[in-house]
Amino acid sequence: MADTLETQSRDSGQAQGVRQINSMAAFGSRIDSYIVPDFETLNRQLLEEVAALQAGDEGIKSSNQFGWHSQRDFFAREEPAFRTLRGHIRSALTQSVRRYWKGFDPLVHKTSCDGWINVNGRGGFNTPHDHAIHDLSGCYYVSTPHRSEHSGGMIEFLNPAGAYSPTRPFSEMLLQRRITARPKAGHMLIFPSYMVHWVYPNQEDEDRVTIAFNLSVLESKERIDAAQAAAG
Repeated sequence: MADTLETQSRDSGQAQGVRQINSMAAFGSRIDSYIVPDFETLNRQLLEEVAALQAGDEGIKSSNQFGWHSQRDFFAREEPAFRTLRGHIRSALTQSVRRYWKGFDPLVHKTSCDGWINVNGRGGFNTPHDHAIHDLSGCYYVSTPHRSEHSGGMIEFLNPAGAYSPTRPFSEMLLQRRITARPKAGHMLIFPSYMVHWVYPNQEDEDRVTIAFNLSVLESKERIDAAQAAAG
């Protein structure tokens, strides 16, 4: 027969004085959100540059379904608005890395970045996937058409503890199976690359345009530990 919490009433004389001494978060995954300054002007310029690029490039196939995925050369391109956005992405990535590694210096420590453009017209979406060969991944939102009653274009993150399947309502409170977000134009999300995510189909006639990116930190454990120690 299973015991219950109310059974403790019979044992109350044995449990006097118990007190909590600590509670720590375990294995949490952080999703950082940023907003880019003067994004309205930047996004108008980005849409022009994306349209010009798409007109001359068939793109590649990846997680995109019924949408366009550019080559993975965003960080090498010379269009003015792309270069401006890259500066904002690098700044945000630096802040996110420093949440884990306080001593990180992008001018000193070795990294590698790649990025690409996604254009999803009506019905376009991205299937569940991760970027787990990298460290941090992110997405900048250029155009996010939606109506409040629709879930179209939302991004959904699946819990990394994929083998766990909650069986009761309280089990769901302990560990959510999924988190959804609807970032606005001008917003940027950065998250650990191991997080599986996907994008709901666009239900509007206007294109959903985003710029996705990855960061790999290439330093050795010894250099990371030394920088951590120096940063206190």
